[in-house]
Amino acid sequence: MPAYLLIQELASIDNVCGRDIKNAVIDAAVRTARNGTSVIQTQDFIEAINRIKASRITSESGTKKLNPQEKAKTEAKLQAVLSNRKP
Repeated sequence: MPAYLLIQELASIDNVCGRDIKNAVIDAAVRTARNGTSVIQTQDFIEAINRIKASRITSESGTKKLNPQEKAKTEAKLQAVLSNRKP
């Protein structure tokens, strides 16, 4: 799948824009490098998207986190998009 199609599909996920995708790729790449591995895994990217989305959500207690339903929904959509890509 061409990169621009993958980006379009990822951008269709709720509350995720192009800047978020770019930042998630950078975040996942940096964390992967820090862990001493050379390949970004799907889960690394999903966790990066979740961190970015969570940074925009503040609960009443002041902590930032996604609720379980939003986290599951985002992860399911990301898995669906990423599983459709061809090597």
